[in-house]
Parts: sequence; structure tokens; C-alpha cells
Amino acid sequence: MNNQDARAPQATHNLPVTDSESKLLELLRTNPLLARQISSLVGRFGEEVAGGLDANQAEEMAIEEVGQLGKTIIQQWAENTHQEEVAKVKLGDSLLTNNGKKNSDGTPASDKSR
Repeated sequence: MNNQDARAPQATHNLPVTDSESKLLELLRTNPLLARQISSLVGRFGEEVAGGLDANQAEEMAIEEVGQLGKTIIQQWAENTHQEEVAKVKLGDSLLTNNGKKNSDGTPASDKSR
């Protein structure tokens, strides 16, 4: 995280934070890939519009960016799920734990041993 990301945002208004804004902030904090993608998208879109982007170009850009956002959501979900599963395995909460030695050596039983 760079210094710009670490400093507190400056208030641009005196409105209270709503529950939905608070939930969004929590989601963005737990999904850093998504947070970066959204920040980049909003910044780039603002720059393009200021540079003279017309309505058709803006629509095309928005459609493309929403597709990329979807891919980022899936990637972030996969990473979060992987981390959760690794944590479960480390804690022993997984079915992946070894429950003891195998009783068979893999050789089929003969008629005499049955």
C-alpha cells in the first residue's frame, strides 16, 4: 500500500455514512482486487469523459469495463475461497486429514484367509 492509499480520505461534505456505504467499504476492504478495479474504472472513465468521450464511446467503454469487473469478482472470490480452505486445512477442520493407517496392503484376499 502506498502512502496515498494509507492516508484518510478528506471529507468533501458533512453527510453521515449510510449503512450501504459502510457495507460497500467493508466489501472493498476484503476484496482488494475489486477495489483497485473499481477505482481504476471510475478514474479512467472520468478522464475519458473530460477528454471528449461521446455517448456511444462511453457506453462501449462501460460495457467492456463491466465485463472486466465480472472477471475480477470471480478471481477475487476464487482467491478468497482458496485462502479460507487453506486456513481450514491448517486448523484441521477439513476432511483432508489422515485418519490412520490403511488396513490393507492392496493384495486381494485368498480363499484360505477368508
